[in-house]
Amino acid sequence: MSAKEEIEVLINRSREAQKQIENYTQEQVDELIRAMVWSVAKPGMAEEIAQFTVDETQLGNYDGKFLKIQRKTRATLMDIIDDKSVGILEEDSERAIVKIAKPMGVIGALSPSTNPEATPVIKSIHAVKGRNSIIVAPHPRAKLTNKKICDLMREAIVKCGAPADLVQAIEIPSLELTNELMAQCDRVLATGGGAMVNAAYSSGTPALG
Repeated sequence: MSAKEEIEVLINRSREAQKQIENYTQEQVDELIRAMVWSVAKPGMAEEIAQFTVDETQLGNYDGKFLKIQRKTRATLMDIIDDKSVGILEEDSERAIVKIAKPMGVIGALSPSTNPEATPVIKSIHAVKGRNSIIVAPHPRAKLTNKKICDLMREAIVKCGAPADLVQAIEIPSLELTNELMAQCDRVLATGGGAMVNAAYSSGTPALG
């Protein structure tokens, strides 16, 4: 299977999942993102992920990784949990303008080797908060950490009655697959070095780097 076809399969699954939540209420999406964060930040699991990340990437240290997975993810959740992301966001009666939140679709997310434990979680909860689905392309040095994190969030999503494919991981990453993801998704979220962010901005897809 070519890189193009491989990504097409993931994108199609992602679109199917996204369609199933595009009419979710604010309460439903907020329940999902709470469950996603708890799945990785809960006592016992946060410690396991921190050690796993250091072992795989050989970057950073246990204490730093633990704080990121256990505290940074929850702090981000607290930052966004009360934000309105469904329905009417703003009304300007003088100019007769109403702003209504609408999902973008499939988010393609690039995750770095230096922060592979918190980045997929933070990007995923932002995507789902807006009733989007997400596909995470990890750095090859952190592919197992990324899969572990995404699998935990997928389990949490299913327990809430939503489709697991709202969050997917590229399990065997390559430059070709990442470039293909950026070309086929609806919006790119890129975290990484200058070259990666420049590649995202040059992908032809709207990107936030």
